Amino acid sequence: MAHELKIIQIRESGYKTLYTFGTWKIASSVAIEREKIRCMDRHLETDEAFVMLEGSGFLFTWGGEDRPMQTRGTVLELNHVYLVPRGTWHAHVWKQQTKVLIVENADTGAWNSETIPVPKAQCKEMEEYWKNIDSVVKPEML
Repeated sequence: MAHELKIIQIRESGYKTLYTFGTWKIASSVAIEREKIRCMDRHLETDEAFVMLEGSGFLFTWGGEDRPMQTRGTVLELNHVYLVPRGTWHAHVWKQQTKVLIVENADTGAWNSETIPVPKAQCKEMEEYWKNIDSVVKPEML
């Protein structure tokens, strides 16, 4: 068994799985230009972690079980880990030139997640977060 250090450089835009081991995987999300939110999803069997490496963006979460309710936008800051609990509706939007590290179960996919379009009213609400960045909820230290 080789005991060599693996080094993986994040280069490609979009979502890309970087490494999978056992039941977990590390992925990256790189935005070349500002993303637009079209849908939200929730993972039914796993939590998901986001780490902002470079750039800036928002992580949106919604309360409510089957139907998403109130929108909460959080500015992602460098050197913080943001944990989205299993079953939580969420979406993200990254500004141009942003890199984010994502850690989740290796088998996370359409078969154990739900995805729905973001209603127009909530899209407007999210656009307000972009305009009023100072009023966005700041993350709390865990």
